[in-house]
Amino acid sequence: MQHHRFLFLESFFGGSHRAFAEGLVEHSRHRIDLLTLPAENWRWRTRAAALQFADRLAETRAAPRPTTHPQARPLHLEEYDGIIATDLLTLADFRALVAGPPILLYVHESQITYPLPKGMSLDAATAFVDIRNVLMADRTLFNSHFHLRRFLEVAAEVLEGAPSSELRELGASIAAHAGVLHPGCSLDRLLAGPRGAAGAAGAGDASAAGDTTATGPLIIWNHRWEYDKNPAPFFRTLERLSAEGLEFRLALLGENPQYHPKEFEAARGSLEKHIVQYGYLDNRGTYEQLLRAGDIVVSTSVQENFGISVVEAVAAGCLPLLPRRLSYPEVIPAEYHETCLYDSNRELVSMLRRFLRDGVPSTAGLRDAMRRYGWSNLGPAYDRELEKLAESGS
Repeated sequence: MQHHRFLFLESFFGGSHRAFAEGLVEHSRHRIDLLTLPAENWRWRTRAAALQFADRLAETRAAPRPTTHPQARPLHLEEYDGIIATDLLTLADFRALVAGPPILLYVHESQITYPLPKGMSLDAATAFVDIRNVLMADRTLFNSHFHLRRFLEVAAEVLEGAPSSELRELGASIAAHAGVLHPGCSLDRLLAGPRGAAGAAGAGDASAAGDTTATGPLIIWNHRWEYDKNPAPFFRTLERLSAEGLEFRLALLGENPQYHPKEFEAARGSLEKHIVQYGYLDNRGTYEQLLRAGDIVVSTSVQENFGISVVEAVAAGCLPLLPRRLSYPEVIPAEYHETCLYDSNRELVSMLRRFLRDGVPSTAGLRDAMRRYGWSNLGPAYDRELEKLAESGS
C-alpha cells in the first residue's frame, strides 16, 4: 500500500487544535510534516497566517520569500501529495502564494457560527472568509454534524443578503464540498487506567487552592476559561448547592488565555472550601490522573462544536452533565441523554443536587462508548480521506 506525504498547516497551535494535529501526525500511516504558528491573536492569524506560512516555507527552501518577492510567486511544493489546513487561515491568500497539491480543510470552529456578545452582529467580511475557505479547499471536513448544519444555515443567511443571485446559490457548492469526521482523541490511557482518588495537584503542576480535606464527589471543569464556555451559571449552581450544605470537591482545569478571568477569580473565593485544583495542568499524566478521580464533568457552554474535553473526562469515568443542544446530543449516545443532558439551568441545579445527595450513576457503558472517538478507531478514516485527497491531485 502506497504511503503519501502531507504538509499540515496549523495556524493556532494550542488546545484542541494542537491535540488534533499531534494526534493525526502520530496515528496516520502516512508521513505528515507539521508547520505551526502560536495559539494567540486569532484575528491576526486569520488575516496573516497565509503570509507567515509562505515565508516559513520559502525559508526552508532557501527561496525568495513570496511575500516580499512578487516575481517568486507562487512557491511550489512538489514533494507533497496534499496539504491539511485548519480554519484560522485565509486559503485564497495561501493559494495565491503557494502552488501545490490539493488542500483538505479541517474546520474545528468557524467565526460564522460563533455566538456573539449581546449587541454585536456578524461581520460580513469575516463571514465571507469562512465561506470562501470551504469553496477554495478541495475537501472540507467539519468536526460534527451539528457544526456543519449550523454553518450551512448561517452561510445561507449571509448569502441571502448578497446583491447577486449567483452568490446566493453558493450554498449548494458549500454543501457539496463538505463532510463530517469527528476529531480523533487520545483516550487509550484514560480508558485503560483505573478509577481512583486524587487530591490537589502539587504546586509544581498548577495552583492548588482551598481546603484539601473537602469531601464528596469530585466535579470537573476542564474547558477553556473563556466567554463561549459560559462559566457564570456553572459557578452560580455550585454556590447554591454549597449554601444548601451539600458536599463536593471541585477541580477547575482548562486553559486560560485571559489575564484576569473574573468569574474564576470570584469563584476562587466563594467556593474556596471545595476547590482542590485551580488552574491548567501542563503535565498530561497529572491531568489524566485527576480526570480518573473525577465523578462529574459539567458544561454550561454556549458554543461547542465537538467537545474533546468532555470526551476525555467521560472516557476517564466521569458522568457528564451537558446542555441538550450544540454538539452534545450527537457526541453522547441517545440512550444516555435522559441521564446526562439538561434543558435549563434550573434542571442542571436539580440534576446535580440529586447526584450529590443520592450518588452518581454508573458510567461504565458510557465510558466504553467513547472508544468510537479514539484515534485507534478514527485514524484509518483519516487515512482514507488523505488517500482520496492525494488521488485527486495525481
